[in-house]
Amino acid sequence: MTEEDIIFDSDCFRSFLEIEEEGILFSLFPKRIYLPFDVYHELSIIPNLSKKVDEYKEEKSISIFSFLIPDPLLPLYVDLISPKDGRKKIGRGEASAIVFAKKFNSFLASNNLSDVMTYVDQFGLKIKTSGIILCDAISNKLISLVL
Repeated sequence: MTEEDIIFDSDCFRSFLEIEEEGILFSLFPKRIYLPFDVYHELSIIPNLSKKVDEYKEEKSISIFSFLIPDPLLPLYVDLISPKDGRKKIGRGEASAIVFAKKFNSFLASNNLSDVMTYVDQFGLKIKTSGIILCDAISNKLISLVL
């Protein structure tokens, strides 16, 4: 993985799948889209999305990965999904995306800023939301604004 790779949380990837505009992602990030297994699982249980996600996995438009045991960042993942110090608990998909973005110094793609921004700031992560991705698509002339 490189610093230009992008690790998606469910909500951000799903926002493009739901409107059938995932081609924007594949054009902006060819062969650089990664889904942690937790995110893949969250998407694969949604009937109208599971087939698409599996197709993209098979054609290698996206890559799925999970923790290797032992993984030095596994304790951080556990801490994010079940904090002991009163911090807000976050979901498994968000937690794994944060941990892998930290591990590989890659972009985190998430729209759930209320859950992830604390960790983006704490770990110095680079973040892209659906809005930022759409701005990138406009800048790269993949889409245009129609007024």
